[in-house]
Amino acid sequence: MDSGSSETLALEVIRADGKTVLVKSGVSWATDNPTKAYIKSGKLYGKTQGTYTLKATYEGFTTTVTGKVMPPPKLSSLKDVPWLERHRQSLLDKQSFEGLPVLVSSYSKLKGTKGSMFIPETDANTNGKWKGSVLASRYVRYGESQPNRIELLTMLPALEKRLISKAEIKSAFGKSETSETYSSSVPRHFSKSNKTFAKYSVKSYYEYQLKNLSVEVCFDKQDNVKFITVSKR
Repeated sequence: MDSGSSETLALEVIRADGKTVLVKSGVSWATDNPTKAYIKSGKLYGKTQGTYTLKATYEGFTTTVTGKVMPPPKLSSLKDVPWLERHRQSLLDKQSFEGLPVLVSSYSKLKGTKGSMFIPETDANTNGKWKGSVLASRYVRYGESQPNRIELLTMLPALEKRLISKAEIKSAFGKSETSETYSSSVPRHFSKSNKTFAKYSVKSYYEYQLKNLSVEVCFDKQDNVKFITVSKR
């Protein structure tokens, strides 16, 4: 995690019935190096650069994980704006990010690494396939058959080694159609080959309309882009 940032803690627990759940209450959290990372009100805070061990104790069971606090990220320069503008034009022309799968094209014919976006507050997995930095997926439907078409494209700029600021989004996309800031950050977890590799906290989003497409840009509390989702209106 970055110095100066925080994450709400939750423990992934496999219950006796085999179901996996996220638990927040009743968990005792501790770090072995509070000068690097510390716990307060159920959140983990990154303080200074260095490593630490996070320990969770729940109903007599204990587990640990090693973490690292990184220096605060530097805002990227306007060199990212032409990259964003190319993707914007590709969405207008081809209904896809530049060089990537097209919305409503065949999902079964798409070749890529299986992955998902997990939404903790609804316990829903949006399953899909990764092509580079983009997860192509279908909407979650309970008790219904899934259509054979790509319905959602989700790009993670971090996988392109890019850190995109809100100012850069405004420069490339202009004024948003709608926007919202949440009272508390909303988590999103991304996995690849059944392994979670990114956990983001979304504080706000901008929504744009590009012809018949909805483009939603999600930011953390430092106003850096965490991911961009595109779907049909």
